[in-house]
Amino acid sequence: MGHSLMLREPASFLNINNKILLQPLQTTFVIVASGCASTGNVAMKVKNSMHKGAHWVSPETPVTTLAQMMREQDIGAIPVGENDRLIGMVTDRDIALRAVADGKDISRLTARNVMTKGIAWCRDTDDVSQALQVMGSKQVRRLPVIDKNKRMVGILSLGDLAHTASSRIAADAAKAVSGHHA
Repeated sequence: MGHSLMLREPASFLNINNKILLQPLQTTFVIVASGCASTGNVAMKVKNSMHKGAHWVSPETPVTTLAQMMREQDIGAIPVGENDRLIGMVTDRDIALRAVADGKDISRLTARNVMTKGIAWCRDTDDVSQALQVMGSKQVRRLPVIDKNKRMVGILSLGDLAHTASSRIAADAAKAVSGHHA
């Protein structure tokens, strides 16, 4: 017999004969099959929202190379790694404020000179809500995503959330990370 699916707000999972089917971020699902209906809640995982295939650069990468990579890949941040560990992040804002605005010779600067040291990250198996809490508490717009083997497998950005999350969650995320810095 056929199944019919109706979508409603907010978060939910679908349970059919003890099989849980994941669906897009925080949406309520009602399924009607053979006269019985089932609804429930589940949160979307980071791996379903992130941008896959992100790469990191060494701290000795020239700032001019970073800027070119950002332009060519249409990205605003690049993680920095050393000795198989993430050690920082270079954003387009870092380049503007720590190199250009300070009047430094950009041709002599490297990622190490302009990066934000330390790094906030999330796991690909985390719920998006957990990642949003990290973004808000650290006031960052992008998080490198690591897998169970501690390998970077992607980056989760506000832009990614705008495409996969409900408009309310995306707006809340933007507000959380957009506080003015001292």
